Amino acid sequence: MPFFSETNFWTSVDTVYQAGGRFAKPSDHWFLRLVLAIASASMSLQTGDSSHQRALSLISGALPSAEDVLRPGSILGIQAILLLAQYSLFDPKHFRMWYLIGMAARALVDLGLHQDPPAEVLPADEQLDMRRRVFHCVYCLDRGVSTALERTFSLSDDSVNVALPSTSGSTMTGKGHIFLHSSKPAWDIVEIREILSSSYQAKYFCTNGLSSESTWVLCSRAREWFDNTPKNVPNYFPVLYKLELLYTTIMILSPTQEYSRLCDYGIVLLFDRSIQYTTELHRILETRTWLPLVSSLDIQRMYQVSRRLVDILRRNYKLVLSPSVPALPSLFHDIPKPPMLEVCNGVDCRGRAIECLDHIDTILQYGAGKWELNNLLEGFQQDAASVWKQLVNNPIAYHPGPGAYMAGPCTILPGGGTVYSDINLGHFNHNAQ
Repeated sequence: MPFFSETNFWTSVDTVYQAGGRFAKPSDHWFLRLVLAIASASMSLQTGDSSHQRALSLISGALPSAEDVLRPGSILGIQAILLLAQYSLFDPKHFRMWYLIGMAARALVDLGLHQDPPAEVLPADEQLDMRRRVFHCVYCLDRGVSTALERTFSLSDDSVNVALPSTSGSTMTGKGHIFLHSSKPAWDIVEIREILSSSYQAKYFCTNGLSSESTWVLCSRAREWFDNTPKNVPNYFPVLYKLELLYTTIMILSPTQEYSRLCDYGIVLLFDRSIQYTTELHRILETRTWLPLVSSLDIQRMYQVSRRLVDILRRNYKLVLSPSVPALPSLFHDIPKPPMLEVCNGVDCRGRAIECLDHIDTILQYGAGKWELNNLLEGFQQDAASVWKQLVNNPIAYHPGPGAYMAGPCTILPGGGTVYSDINLGHFNHNAQ
């Protein structure tokens, strides 16, 4: 989240380390220590390890400057709050991210940063760009955290009128470039959060909720966004983009209270995308160099998705485990078609569900070890126990209804066979027992 100037940051680094820091301002110490604390906390693997201890030490060293920098009457004050909010994503035990982001949003509204200035009083380009950077970073974090915690937004979309910032910096963002990266990847994340916001507001704050037609329109927008994301980016960005697409699609499809408004195809699609999201996040955990990308927000999202997955299995067990795919819903000609389900995804749905539950447990175990989020792990294990038992002990034979088509044979692994022919039950099985 590029909500402050990289050039100014390196100036603060020089000021703190030169002449014993005699000329360093409280903001210089705050920015340097918070950036280092965020980096150290992200590299921690479990509570109490050396990276975690270093992060706590850096935060302790920064707190004496808090009274001088955490002042909401300036953009600098909002930037200081945002740094602490971003740190809270890696240390939820000591700081509450939702409250910090809400504080930044209120300060932002007080300064009028949620509206671009009138054309006749536009500030200098650099000042205008920083206003927009700060706003969109607050907006992005607010939408991400509020949706995952299922709480209200700090400000509505109707109150916002701010153009995206310029994509300053190098046009290349590959491994060879250390400084002055393009900020374009960050604003791509903002764009998908805007789609997420539209869905969330329609579901929970509009009288009629989200219609089936609007659901497919938003799904189409999310897919179009993903197809247009930049390709010349570090290799972890495509993974982040895929996670954002899958999570946003899940939230668009998720009903507010009941499943009666969601057609059979939508239920199976929600089941499939929940499994895909879990698989992608689990892949990050298996790639050690990508672990710093995982924050407590991802663990909270995983728990949120797990509740939907378990609920679907509980309510629609035969439907989602069937090897057939329900017929596409009938739509008006100007409504985009729903996202397609791959035929191969109908192979061994029961095995996919078992493996997915095991992956969820592994991810939540990681969250418990790193951030002591034991309540999420215990909540999932308790919620999923009955479904897990049913999956293991009661395989079903399902006969498709009219209009459904069977998932034909497909080669998933080299040499034939299916991915899920040998499920590793792992520690989740023992916990369930």
